[in-house]
Order: sequence, then C-alpha cells, then structure tokens
Amino acid sequence: MTRYREIAEDLIGKIRSGRVPVGGVLPGELQLMDGYGASRHTIRDALRQLEELGLVERRRGVGTRVLQRRPSRAYVHRVSSPSELMKYPRESRMQVSATGFVVLNAAQAALTGCKQGSRWMRIRAVRRMPGRRPPICQLDLYLRPKFAAVAPQVGRTRDLASQLIERRFGVHVVEVAVDVSARPMPADAAAALGVEPGSPSMTVVRRYRDERGELLCLSVTEHAGDRYTFAQTLKRAWDTENKGWAPA
Repeated sequence: MTRYREIAEDLIGKIRSGRVPVGGVLPGELQLMDGYGASRHTIRDALRQLEELGLVERRRGVGTRVLQRRPSRAYVHRVSSPSELMKYPRESRMQVSATGFVVLNAAQAALTGCKQGSRWMRIRAVRRMPGRRPPICQLDLYLRPKFAAVAPQVGRTRDLASQLIERRFGVHVVEVAVDVSARPMPADAAAALGVEPGSPSMTVVRRYRDERGELLCLSVTEHAGDRYTFAQTLKRAWDTENKGWAPA
C-alpha cells in the first residue's frame, strides 16, 4: 500500500471511530505532515482520497471538515500499480542491461499499443533473486523522450519509474492499465532468461497515464512459464453495505 493510502486509511479509522466527530475539523496540513512524517504532497493525496469518498470537505480558511462517519461509497483499495497487482519477492533486484533510444517497429507498436515509428527511451533489465538462481523475468521499460532524464535512476532504487517521473517532473499518474496475456517467448527474452525461444511466456504490459490521459511510460515484462506464479486473495471492504472488494 502506498504511503498516502496508509494515511488515508488511518484518518478514515479515526473518523469512523468518532475520534474526529462529524462537524469537527482535521488537523492542518503542517500538523499532519509532522504527525505522519510525510510530505505535503503525500498529505494532500491522502486528504483527496477522503474528499472523494464524501467523508470531508476542504475549504480555504476553514480547513478539512468531517461531513459523515461512513463514505458515500465503498472505500476499496483498488489495484492501481504493478507493485500492488503483481508483487515480486522483496529480496529480488532489477539489473539493467541496456539503455538507449529506439524507434518502435510494427511488432513493438502492436504489443505496446503505441504508434509505429514513434521514438522512446528503452531500458532493458532482468529481475533476479539473490544467488545463482535464474532470472524471474525480462523487462523492457519505455519512457517518453522528455522523461529520459530519470533513466539513470531506474534499478538503483526500489522506486518505480512512474514514481521517479512524478517527483522529477511534477506530473501525477492517475491510471495504470495492466494487460496480462500468454504468448510464445520472444528470442531476445529467451536468451536473457535461459529458456527455449517459443516456450510459454506470461507477458504483462503496464501503461501509466496522467490526468489528461497522456501515456507517460509503459513496460513489457516476459515471465518464464515455470518461474512465476501470480496469486491474489480478495476480501470484503470494511464498508460491507456497498459490497466492495479489496486485495487481502
């Protein structure tokens, strides 16, 4: 769970329990920043979550006032990022093998959904576990050329490329679309993963868009068929009246 969602969940719990009553005002941004040890951007994202649920209203000069104890709709931790949808072992690491600009050919354009002939910064990497075990997957990360400055940081931190772009360029990712399909393993990925070309591959394409719908970056990940299993358990959201579901 991202930090702003953790804070939103905590504030929701305080409102629901009555610790912050209906009609009451939440602490100001500076107090919340100090109390949670978070940035102003993170606090504002958390408060925006509460506002979207109809729990609070925010007015300049008044603060953030509590409107009701329960949201007008279910608060569901929706799967909205690759780290939430398909988690890799925490001890795994991404190793970058190549970085450079590419012009998408017909096959790449069909796979990514981008225009053939468009120019992107591509970062190729494999994800590995410690020791001598074979790689889990090969990743091709595509960045718009205007965001290429974050390329040297990819793989050096646990941050996603989308998070690096957000912080450096001040954009905000509001949508992550994830497509999962099965196909024969491409030859380049097969060589990197040490499997036969054409063997089964689980292909995952992730697309990150901002509030205007602009595609900021995307990734194509090839998983060897016998090295990765995705499993997820769902449970009812706490607002059961709306029958919401959330990742367990």
